[in-house]
Amino acid sequence: MKHFYMTALVVLGLLLGGCASKQVKAPIKKSKAITHIELSKINYPNKIGDYELAQKEQLKSHNLGIMIRYIDHKKTKAYLDCYIYPKEQNSTLQSQYDDIIAALSFMHKKGELKKFSKIYEDTIMIDKTDKARRTVFDMENKNVPFYSVLYLTTLGDHYFKVRISNPHKAEFLETDYALKAVKELYKHIKLNN
Repeated sequence: MKHFYMTALVVLGLLLGGCASKQVKAPIKKSKAITHIELSKINYPNKIGDYELAQKEQLKSHNLGIMIRYIDHKKTKAYLDCYIYPKEQNSTLQSQYDDIIAALSFMHKKGELKKFSKIYEDTIMIDKTDKARRTVFDMENKNVPFYSVLYLTTLGDHYFKVRISNPHKAEFLETDYALKAVKELYKHIKLNN
């Protein structure tokens, strides 16, 4: 009888505690951002390299951040998305990078990304004084494979994140991963804001 009660308690604990559940949990969100940024107050170019301005918006999900999308019309589905959003208290470039990777891994586990793997990562000079973290990914959403490049650095009290999405063609891996365009955009925003 003693073993029956112990077994019943263990099973009840598993059911109530969630250990028996196979649900994927979302990454934990950090504290709220501390600095507001207005899209209307950001000076950004209409064109950078082969990329032309296509869309811009104030992001509620990034707690008052902004997104600026550029498209290379010479290439099908080649996008350069720039996000500028406030740093959170006690946030570092490494912790922000880890949060981005955790969010992508979560999307992969949930099935929103069929494929998600790192191809290459390094740190580059984005201008004469500032470094950026760069990571190249091989990804596939529900039906489209693509290469994606993440650039992440700081810009004053904000994070400057660029995501390049490019068609899944091997020749993309022999390019500069749109580094020239990203540097141009960073320099323009840094000098004009």
